[in-house]
Amino acid sequence: MRGYRVWTGILAGIALLPAVSAARPPQGVQRARPLGVEVIDNSQYIDINRIKMWVTNTGSFAWDKGTGNSGLEFPKGTGKTAVFAAGLWLGGLVGGSIRIAVAEYSDEYGPGAMVGGVADNPNRPEYKVYKLDRVYADPAVRDAVLADYEAGAEPYGAPDVEVQADGTLNVLGDQMMWAVYNDADPANHTNRAGTTSPLGIEVQQTTFAFNRLDALGNTIFIKYRLINKGGNTIDSMFVSQWSDPDLGGFTDDLVACDVATSMGYCYNATNNDGLYGSAPPAVGYDFFQGPTVGGTPLGMTSFNKYINGTDPDDAQKTYNYMRGLNADGTPLVNPVTGQVTTYFFGGGDPVSASGWLDTNPFDRRLMLSSGPFTMAPNDTQEVVVAIIVGQGTNRLSSITQLRCDDALAQSAFDQNFQLASPPNAPAVTVSPRGGSIYLSWDSASESYSDPLYQWEGYVVYQGASIAGPWTRVATFDRNDGITTVLDDFCDLASGVILKRVSAQGSDAGVAYQIEVTQDIVNGGPLRVAQPYYYSVNAYAVGIGQVPQVLESAFQPLTVVPQTPAAGVDWGVAAITSGPTYGQTNPALAPTTDSIQVRVVDPDKVLDASYRVGYKPGPTGAPVWYVVRTTATSTDTVVNNWFNYSGDENYPVFDGVQVKLFGAAYKALLSADLVDVGPNPPALAGVDVDLGFFNDAADYAFNLFGSALDPANVTLFNSVEIRFSASATPDATWQRGYRYMRSATTPRTYLLQDYVDVPWTVWDIENNRQLNAGWLENEATANGVWDPDTTEATLGNRELIWPMASTYNPAIDPYYTDPSRDDALNESDQIDFQWVLWPWRTVTGGVPTPFDAGDKFAFILANRSANDYFTFTTRAANRLNLGLARSELDRVRAVPNPYFAHSRYELNQFGKVVKFTHLPARCTVRIFTLGGTLIRTLEKNDAGTSQVTWDLETSRGLPVASGIYIFHVDAPGIGTTTGKVAIFMERERLTNF
Repeated sequence: MRGYRVWTGILAGIALLPAVSAARPPQGVQRARPLGVEVIDNSQYIDINRIKMWVTNTGSFAWDKGTGNSGLEFPKGTGKTAVFAAGLWLGGLVGGSIRIAVAEYSDEYGPGAMVGGVADNPNRPEYKVYKLDRVYADPAVRDAVLADYEAGAEPYGAPDVEVQADGTLNVLGDQMMWAVYNDADPANHTNRAGTTSPLGIEVQQTTFAFNRLDALGNTIFIKYRLINKGGNTIDSMFVSQWSDPDLGGFTDDLVACDVATSMGYCYNATNNDGLYGSAPPAVGYDFFQGPTVGGTPLGMTSFNKYINGTDPDDAQKTYNYMRGLNADGTPLVNPVTGQVTTYFFGGGDPVSASGWLDTNPFDRRLMLSSGPFTMAPNDTQEVVVAIIVGQGTNRLSSITQLRCDDALAQSAFDQNFQLASPPNAPAVTVSPRGGSIYLSWDSASESYSDPLYQWEGYVVYQGASIAGPWTRVATFDRNDGITTVLDDFCDLASGVILKRVSAQGSDAGVAYQIEVTQDIVNGGPLRVAQPYYYSVNAYAVGIGQVPQVLESAFQPLTVVPQTPAAGVDWGVAAITSGPTYGQTNPALAPTTDSIQVRVVDPDKVLDASYRVGYKPGPTGAPVWYVVRTTATSTDTVVNNWFNYSGDENYPVFDGVQVKLFGAAYKALLSADLVDVGPNPPALAGVDVDLGFFNDAADYAFNLFGSALDPANVTLFNSVEIRFSASATPDATWQRGYRYMRSATTPRTYLLQDYVDVPWTVWDIENNRQLNAGWLENEATANGVWDPDTTEATLGNRELIWPMASTYNPAIDPYYTDPSRDDALNESDQIDFQWVLWPWRTVTGGVPTPFDAGDKFAFILANRSANDYFTFTTRAANRLNLGLARSELDRVRAVPNPYFAHSRYELNQFGKVVKFTHLPARCTVRIFTLGGTLIRTLEKNDAGTSQVTWDLETSRGLPVASGIYIFHVDAPGIGTTTGKVAIFMERERLTNF
């Protein structure tokens, strides 16, 4: 029946309530903070990947001591929890007597190091939990965090951390935490599972995790460094990883262990968990490195479990559990095999339903232990444990996923965590619009450098929730032939490793923006006011590596399509002037590039002016940059950009995209006659299969050869041959090296002399006059440059060769040095840049005269620090009062009517009605039809046009079904009213 939910009983209802979804500690044990005056640091959690887990400086983790709630959230951001509490337990014999240290619901460790065999002052501020990331966006923040760590943690045994060449920190993983604690204070030994004399152990705990899409994104590692500073030899010692898992709903947990891999784990009894629903995960603990005995690290040597209410209540029971015995000390017997074992459910496999299985779902505790070993005074042991969460499509496939993830985590440990890192995720800017979502991102991830992988592109995903699953929306990748790439993945149905697509490029090119209009997950258009989830990831590819694709982890963004706040006028956001071209030195050749500036995100446009300029890049070819100037600052917003192709590989900044278009640097764009008139063109080209001007002009290298190879673009410049209208030598003439072809030796052009020629040659990029050579036909030589008047005679072979050297009116000894004479008579040894092979046209029966200003130009793609463009922008109007007043009648309550639930709700407990198209600042008051005010909502945010009502009164009570009046009061703008119909869901208890 629509509008009704039937609850089958009080217990079923209770199991759904988040406030009671965690197990209680055993009777008589309080969840309050441990006794003593220590500074217990409960402020830190590790959260770099899909797990968020609390970490303390007293041996406890995965428990939020501040609230007493579960302390391991998975997936991060969902509010779903897989572990209530966990901690380090130690036990051994000193002089034959049991000594125990536990971190359970009250911890027997205190913060700090041990000094002189006793606990140091635990109140010292440096005995806190330290947290460091590998990557910091702000170097100042990184340096401050590192300085604090170096001063307070490293003197007490923390790993040495330094800034690397790429600006990152060399921490373990992508996020690392460190704390030191000890059990040396007898006053802390009050937990009923212990309550013994101290062992005298100092623990230096390093907790770290990787921000990755693979199994390491579901894993947290803990490295315990145990140091015996108490002065006593500890015999028959065990180290145990204890946990109260509470996998979602805490009453339906089962446990098991995989002896061969040293992993103990918790899984769900059904596919109907109160918190995770039909796909509950499995959570495991693995001893990757146990204590070392005889030079060999131990693995898990026992696995034990008990249920809430049967927790060990003395040290003997605890020690028996560590040894793999029953609480009373009797041996543990596998009922399937009849054999004595130290592993509860050892050999059982829930996935295949074989062997000894846990069949009594309840609120479980688990403990995996490693030992025995001996610690003499000052001995040190290092133990590495991992917490892994695997989630499949149901409870058993989650075990399969957990095992696959555990194998990859083991591989990472075996490689000593020397793993290639994926690129960092880009910084994403989001602009919701009515019916669409605009995403843009930066290019910082492209500085990625790894010897085995190359940065490849970006992937845009949409998530079904903030934790996924994720569907690919688009890939923007380099055009380099790398498209679909396969990697090994765990097949949940078979448990076998199979190949699967891990990258799906298209060689369409890199881009930095996308406007999404369709709901890829559910189909259809995006709906206004409904939340959607997106992530933009960067990835790198190493063909032949394992894996071949490294992709940054998901960075979920919650975006709600909506119109701008009433009164926000995006229409005025615009380019208000330019782009305008300018030169530092107008005498130099202008750039051959063109520019396009457009507004792509009006919400982010600023009141600012911009200058687009060039500078030399690392290869010598110019790159470009953009400098922004506002009323308060001047900043570089684009730097060292390289693209001139006109594709989409251009950054977006301040809501604007700038594109510079142009050919490759120093590419020859044209070689042509520029005729200014009034006489007809005086020259034409002799077709000799060159590249320009009727195949009569090109690089000199491409005709008879040159010392200048076009492959080296830096050797060439844009050049003009400026012809003289004067019949006799004057300032419009220069001297040229006259060559004639050798009659006996091919490709040899003998230098004759240095004579006046009726033209000058100029490097127009640098306003520099150049030397030039010219060729005269040996059969008709007269010492004058005078091409013939027909193409049939090849213009009498009167070629012009602009050189690269600066013009010298006197003959240059370089070209006449006898020791170089032979070499310089070979055309491929002379610094010829260009060649023009012309013939003279005829007008009125005589050679067409040149006009002053006639020239032949060899134009290269040119850009230099001499060139720049400027433009200005205007921001959107954030408060157009007239527009705001005219839009008040667009305010709506959605959905309206509200029937039991809305598409905006994430679960059955959080009711949501939204008021849309509100002004930036307003008050929404909700009344009954009788005029009673039941709720007031305040809004003061120009970044959204919506406000949410949770269908509760101001006293936190759910409203009744009915018609309600809402009144919107926007100061300085006006007021509006409307109605919303609410039909609340009836909840009925059928069992009591």
